[in-house]
Amino acid sequence: MNSEESFIRLNVGTIPSRNWKQKLDPQELKKIYLKLKNKNPFVENRKVHYLWFNYLRLCMNLEKIGYVVKRKWKRGSKPPIYEEFIKVEVNREIYKDWSLDSLYDLKFHEWYSNEKNFNLFSGECFKVTGRLKYEVLVRRFNIFIDYHNGMSNFHYTQGDMIKKMKISEEIFNLHQSEKFRETTKSKSYKSFVRNDVRKCENIILSVCDGRFPS
Repeated sequence: MNSEESFIRLNVGTIPSRNWKQKLDPQELKKIYLKLKNKNPFVENRKVHYLWFNYLRLCMNLEKIGYVVKRKWKRGSKPPIYEEFIKVEVNREIYKDWSLDSLYDLKFHEWYSNEKNFNLFSGECFKVTGRLKYEVLVRRFNIFIDYHNGMSNFHYTQGDMIKKMKISEEIFNLHQSEKFRETTKSKSYKSFVRNDVRKCENIILSVCDGRFPS
């Protein structure tokens, strides 16, 4: 299946941008909270783990529907456009201890409060590289889902390009904020939304291989 041409509605939904500055809820992470108290670095990074958990759920959903990431690029002034098609596939060996079969049935705090799952981030395997921009990663995750599901649901007879423009405008209105408006000032809705979709696809491929973000 080509991600540009065929869309099947996703089961994974958008996620809220949570307030991570508040203290941990003892009910949410009771066992871990009592054991590790306040200053454990893994607890401080729980917003990253929250994103990783949700992106991995998205990866599994995309794998199930046969989603393919399509990349195009040019080299030189006149060569043809090169294309690459990458099927979304989660590396089961890397994620063998993540209880993958249960991810769809659990909320993050339920999964994370299990000490076995919580301790996955204390080793060397699941390290975060680069500087994370939490709000941007949440936005890209949500825009990807809204765009994909919008394209699967929206019936329009005047061609794919106009359809994509209309979906992009709807997404802009859905996620509008002063910061978002400022960012899109010099770009079309379609250009900005597609840019976030492509960047989300790069994160998806990294997460499939056990890296977040690349």
